[in-house]
Amino acid sequence: MQPNHIRICGKLFVAFGLLIVALTAIVFNFIDVMEAFFSVNFENWRYDFGIFTLNKPPFGLLYIIPLFYFAIAIINIVVGVGLLQYRKWARTSALVLAVLYLFAPLVGTIFGVYILYHLLDSEWFNKEASVDSAPQE
Repeated sequence: MQPNHIRICGKLFVAFGLLIVALTAIVFNFIDVMEAFFSVNFENWRYDFGIFTLNKPPFGLLYIIPLFYFAIAIINIVVGVGLLQYRKWARTSALVLAVLYLFAPLVGTIFGVYILYHLLDSEWFNKEASVDSAPQE
């Protein structure tokens, strides 16, 4: 196995993480715009649920989803940088993320298969194990 594939995997993780960061920024701004729109245009908004009444939409709850994706993006970037530096913990983390990507439609599945194929290579694992077990001077 060539180390170029490991570097490609690391760059893919970083690029995927940066893409998710950009998309979450767009979603955060969209939520802010919608909150401002509803507060100006629907001042008397009221919805009865039977046992309680909402006087305004709960926009704060909408921030949970992009925050989750932002955390995933940060993890992707950290793992990608670790792979670029050939860290063993990054390889393990990338394998876990690759298994999770297998469940994502199309692009995530392709990404996960590529990562698994190149990071499960025993040659790189043996090289990494011999580097870690070598005595430090």
